[in-house]
Amino acid sequence: MPRHKSGQKHYDKNWECESVKLDLDTALDFVKQHPKLVVSEDFELVTQKMRVRSLGFKNGERMAQLEDSFWWIQLRIWHRKRVGTASTVFCDEENLNLVVENAFQIADNMMVDPWFRFPLWRNEKKIVKGDDSKKWAQTEFETEFFDSLFPLITVCPTGLEEKYTQTFEERVVARKTEKGCRFLFRDIKKINYSLINEGAGGYFRIDESKGFQSKDVNKKDLLESLLRRANRLKTGRKLNKMVGGKYILGGSVVSVVLKFLEPMLNGYCAALGKSIYSQSIDKDIGSKVVSLVDDGSLDAGEGSHLFDLEGTPGQRTELVHEGRLRTFLHDATSAARFNRASSGNLVLTEGRVPSIGVTNFFLQPSSVGLGELFREMGEGIFIEGIERAEKELTRDGKLRVLAYGWRVSGGSPVESLGQIPLIVDPFEIMKEISMVGSDLDFWGRYGSPSVFIEKMPLGEV
Repeated sequence: MPRHKSGQKHYDKNWECESVKLDLDTALDFVKQHPKLVVSEDFELVTQKMRVRSLGFKNGERMAQLEDSFWWIQLRIWHRKRVGTASTVFCDEENLNLVVENAFQIADNMMVDPWFRFPLWRNEKKIVKGDDSKKWAQTEFETEFFDSLFPLITVCPTGLEEKYTQTFEERVVARKTEKGCRFLFRDIKKINYSLINEGAGGYFRIDESKGFQSKDVNKKDLLESLLRRANRLKTGRKLNKMVGGKYILGGSVVSVVLKFLEPMLNGYCAALGKSIYSQSIDKDIGSKVVSLVDDGSLDAGEGSHLFDLEGTPGQRTELVHEGRLRTFLHDATSAARFNRASSGNLVLTEGRVPSIGVTNFFLQPSSVGLGELFREMGEGIFIEGIERAEKELTRDGKLRVLAYGWRVSGGSPVESLGQIPLIVDPFEIMKEISMVGSDLDFWGRYGSPSVFIEKMPLGEV
């Protein structure tokens, strides 16, 4: 297999991860010199490799360290006005040849696609610095990060699990009609605390997950917040029934709602008529205080990227402005159907499948503090977090959750509550939000401030 000649380096050769370097060179050389691709009208090669390392602790005791790696390669060709796409998770010569053959076979058997187009590459951002790739390769597993804070925990039988994960991500996008390639090297870190209680009051688990890019994350604050909530769950009154009226939903609760809202804002689903918002562009789908944003350029965001799997730069996209739907999440193909440019949202989802998805998706905050929301509500219920939530909506589109929080009286929280059952319509919640707070925070790729709802849209039991 031919190698790159001197002067044709595509990344910093000081990077000593030989297996990745060999795979990358093999893929680029093979595709660029394949006889079929030389005569194709255009092609696009995307490779992404991720290495994941995780280390767990429970009550201060070190648990197993796990390490895994994952390759994904996709070739998309434009041949005789037809598009063909094939992919593989094995980077060797045999599989690369099958990918090329399959892409052309699919193109030959496909009708002409009037909507397909490659994204227009823009050069506003420098993709990678030489020092970044070297630093990426030399990043070690930061075991010193786990200085124990478990003496803070004095209440039994409460147990604390701590999991620390580093994801090393390398992405390359190459185009035949472009002079160069696009490179991305990222080191994503995430810490997850799970507080588990199996006492006489029943079983519950609270999770706190934070992404970060340095050792500056305040572990003590996270732990103490977790412990306070666990104590309230153990001592709070069990409500065990739905109560109508005024509600404040904490940001973590709204973030769960946004997860179920996301598929309806998918441009591919909208183009096929599978979204309830397919015909709702420039129509109101939420209250006037609701503005929803997806921002792939957000500083230190878990889903931030310099470019997506098509080479489109990460960017800020306002999907909903003051309740009115402006656009959908797009890759290049779905965007063409709406005569728009890609929003840079072709990503690997949780199942490691390339599809349209969110980067950092959040409800735009206001300048209103949480205390002001309490005063505006006066009497009602503050839902601070969720103990359990169904993974799918019910047949009639409702979300079932078991929550915890506070009874609010006189504009202040006065009584801790647990086991609050709720059956809500995620889409109706967006319409009923009266005020949005300023306390924006993120839980993974989803974020929200607290919100006040004058009349909670509860479903029937």
